[in-house]
Amino acid sequence: MHTVHTLRAADTGLHTLPDASADLVIAAPPMPMRKSCDAYFCARSPHVRQALHTEDAFHTFSHMHAILDETWSELPRLVKDGGFVAVLAEGAPRSMNKQFELHPNAARITMTLRKHGFTALPSIIWRRPAHNHNTFMGSGTLPAGAYVTLDSSHILLFRKGGLRRFPAEEDKMRRRESAFFYEERNTWFSGVWNLADETPRGPSPREVSHLPAEVVKRLVRMTTIKDDTVLAPFWEGGNTALISALERRNSHAFMHAHTSLKPIDRAFFNLPFESLLHVNDRLNAHRRYIEALNRSVPHYNANIRMPVVSEQETDIVFDTVTRVEKEDAFYTVYYE
Repeated sequence: MHTVHTLRAADTGLHTLPDASADLVIAAPPMPMRKSCDAYFCARSPHVRQALHTEDAFHTFSHMHAILDETWSELPRLVKDGGFVAVLAEGAPRSMNKQFELHPNAARITMTLRKHGFTALPSIIWRRPAHNHNTFMGSGTLPAGAYVTLDSSHILLFRKGGLRRFPAEEDKMRRRESAFFYEERNTWFSGVWNLADETPRGPSPREVSHLPAEVVKRLVRMTTIKDDTVLAPFWEGGNTALISALERRNSHAFMHAHTSLKPIDRAFFNLPFESLLHVNDRLNAHRRYIEALNRSVPHYNANIRMPVVSEQETDIVFDTVTRVEKEDAFYTVYYE
């Protein structure tokens, strides 16, 4: 068993991928109207530069999103029927021309993907407990002039077409082997995730959005099965490619122009060790959950030699990485 992971330069474009390339897209784009992302958008559009120069908030917002629209327009072609799209979207508070405003990136992206035929699903609010809740914006303790703290982001979820079908027996078994534990389902499928930010390792451009590994793990496990393909159209530190490899999924990731491959190489070649930790963490967490129930559990998974709550969990199989090979920007990951 093996998976393949391709890293591509961002300027090669999504058009280089064949149709129906992805079962899941995880997109963490540069956010329009965030000052840290201005350079990204200015480098791609003179209209953005002009609107920023004149402090025209409405047209700055529109022109920045027009750049992201180039990516969204490719997704109907790239995503398989029944496949998913997950987008990290953050509101951007900003003052321009002496007017403070929250710019609704999540709403703009949602409307665009719906126009492209995707079905909007219930989204996830990612709350970041590490943020300082004593901070505020505006007039302090005086009314009619202060604003609530922005301490959360949206993880927008979309599906292409109807429910995915698994007509072949092989596909049905891969789905059962990819199942998650009952207690994982109860946590992951809640509408609010309380997860701290992760500090990126090493220098990276400020406009790069870093998704915590835990966010990527949950999205991959919730929406794909083994041997599926995950696409990351925006570079977010490499977590999508690495987590896909750990979960026995294939991946395509588009790198930022200034990305160094050395840290990615080290991370990929460390996967045999990481995968052992990865599997042990899930098994130990499940063991603690079963012990805490303090009652008999009706089902048993012979693969992991542990009781499980539901019949759907009885075929779960964990794969560990045995070796990694690299040729150019292609990584091949092997499992047992």
